[in-house]
Parts: sequence; structure tokens; C-alpha cells
Amino acid sequence: MTMNELRALNTHLEILGKNVSEKEDNGFDNTIQEIGILKNEVHMMQKEFSEANQNAKSFTV
Repeated sequence: MTMNELRALNTHLEILGKNVSEKEDNGFDNTIQEIGILKNEVHMMQKEFSEANQNAKSFTV
């Protein structure tokens, strides 16, 4: 997965979270929590991707 794909996924999750949170039904509480977990995972993947990219740059001459 590329950094752009991770950014797009993060944006999609943010929009999805906003759409779900606008619903008044309490049945969406778990979905909102799951979206938050997914957003955290995407953020960690972005961080790992950035770190790997920095490490790769340090090895190139």
C-alpha cells in the first residue's frame, strides 16, 4: 500500500465516521468505535511507511 492509498483510506474513514455519527440510532456506537480503531491503524501504517522511507533514504548513496 502506498502513502497516497493510506491517505485516501484515512480520508474515506473520516467521511464514513462523520456520516455514521450523524445517525441518531445507538446501534451505530460500535461502528463509530470500529472506524476510530481503523483510523488509528491507518495512522500507524502511515508512520511506519514514513519511517521505512526515511531508513531507505539513509541507505542510498
